[in-house]
Amino acid sequence: MDARKENTFSMQRSVVSFNLTVPETIKALMPDYVTLLDELENKNAQIGTLNGLQSSSNKGFHADKIDTKVELIELTLDVVAACRALALKQKNNVLLAKMDQMQKSKLERARDSTTADYCEEVHNIAFNIQPDIQPYGVTVTTLAELSAKLTLFREELSKPRNKIVSRKQINREIGELFIECAEILENLDALVNTVARRQPAFKNEYYDNRKIIDYHGKKLSLRGFVYDVNGLPIENVEVTALNAKLSTLTTAKEYFEFKSLPAGLDSFTFNKVLFQTVNQAIGIVKNERIDINITMANASSQQESA
Repeated sequence: MDARKENTFSMQRSVVSFNLTVPETIKALMPDYVTLLDELENKNAQIGTLNGLQSSSNKGFHADKIDTKVELIELTLDVVAACRALALKQKNNVLLAKMDQMQKSKLERARDSTTADYCEEVHNIAFNIQPDIQPYGVTVTTLAELSAKLTLFREELSKPRNKIVSRKQINREIGELFIECAEILENLDALVNTVARRQPAFKNEYYDNRKIIDYHGKKLSLRGFVYDVNGLPIENVEVTALNAKLSTLTTAKEYFEFKSLPAGLDSFTFNKVLFQTVNQAIGIVKNERIDINITMANASSQQESA
């Protein structure tokens, strides 16, 4: 998958994961909500499986092809040696010239398909004079082994191309699944909007998970959202990682993120004028993203309690 699909896939999985925390009483307010989430989870599983197939490497095919090529050349050179010995004995200059062309370095450097053609030419020549070269160790079994190795090599030459064709088909299937997921999410959005006024916290958290975050090819160490006590987003909150000595501000959509934080425990502060400062210790795990939600109370409430 490309970066855009990866980001979308991350959002879809986040929505499914969030659903595990939704109370049954809220789910019951939305007809087909559970069914749609089950469908989304199923589509995610299909995308994950296809993505795994798509990401599998051609390295295994390439290694097999190299091994077979080495074996094919060795068998071919055995036959070449027998044919050359016969040509010298019979003073057959045509056959001798042909065999002298079939050098190991030439067979190794040639394109794979060309090497296969050279080896097939040697096999065909030897097949027609097999009784004459049998005294030199080239039997019917030898030529049958060479023919089988040649067939195997040609089959292995086609595998990487077949893999490319397969990847294109997988890409099409993944694209169709994303279209189906988009339709499911559109229906889920409509259902969530029907309870938005009655369940504002649920609505906010749903849409937090519903956001597509652009990771720009980098791993996020920490991301989160900042709200006031009424569940409303707070913009321009200064978020500071004290140990890492990094700071950022929440966006207009209350979102903040840190990329590539060092692993370990770090202390974070959340500051904004007219709000109480929040201090939060968070454990950063290498190659994992931590998601948090922060609530900031008004500074006036602290003065009142004092």
